[in-house]
Amino acid sequence: MTVSSHAAEGVRLMTQGMLAPAAQSFDRALAENPRDLTALLGLARLRLALSDDKAARALLGRVLAVQPTHPEALGQEGPRRGL
Repeated sequence: MTVSSHAAEGVRLMTQGMLAPAAQSFDRALAENPRDLTALLGLARLRLALSDDKAARALLGRVLAVQPTHPEALGQEGPRRGL
């Protein structure tokens, strides 16, 4: 899997605590490729960090639509779905 430059930038910004610019980078990556797993997961992690569970669940659902067995997405989604 190739990581887009926007998704990589989002990860870098998020690790530096720059959440708003990170979200913008992830959004740009998803505008180019709505199935970009790095961007979807990065944005889901960001939303979880901001306690935006509804947005995070939607993003994790998109991850699972692309890769139904993705372990992190399953791990995050399971408790929220009551599994």
